[in-house]
Amino acid sequence: MFARYLNSVTLSLILVWMAATSAQATTAATRLDVPQLTALSDAVVHGAVRSIESYLEGEDIFTRIEISVEERIKSEATRDPETSGNTTVLRLLGGTYEGIRTFAIGSACFDEGEEVVVFLKANGTETYDVINLSEGKFSVDRSVQTIERVTRDLHGIHYLDPTDPDIPQSLEELKESVRNAVQAETR
Repeated sequence: MFARYLNSVTLSLILVWMAATSAQATTAATRLDVPQLTALSDAVVHGAVRSIESYLEGEDIFTRIEISVEERIKSEATRDPETSGNTTVLRLLGGTYEGIRTFAIGSACFDEGEEVVVFLKANGTETYDVINLSEGKFSVDRSVQTIERVTRDLHGIHYLDPTDPDIPQSLEELKESVRNAVQAETR
């Protein structure tokens, strides 16, 4: 009888621990379509990751990412944070600094040389943040010769609304969707 009680208590503790662990391993977000991402963005750029550098600021690790801009699909008319020539600089919470790695679950990840389209918000530090975690970053895949596909890695994001918005599958469709959203904003 006592063994059955102990097993029941042990099982309950394991289930509570699993629920707490899985809750910590996801980030809740609202799913946005391209017009919504565009409306929230100060800038939308298409380019390639030039450099990635993590640094310590106070007790937090941040990563500075330079994007060599091929095209500014949307741009602020009055202010363009840390833009020199054809470069836009992003600042992300997390990174690897002196062997210590931190990250925000669901945030965008970048690789040097990667071709991307990013939806950006000026953050008051002369750099940009990516809108809505990794949802604001599209990777361009040129492995298929007939079309440039765009993909997103949404690992770690739990959506409050399970409805899947219509997201463009090609680079040109994505750019056109952003341009249409920008035109709708100015009407």
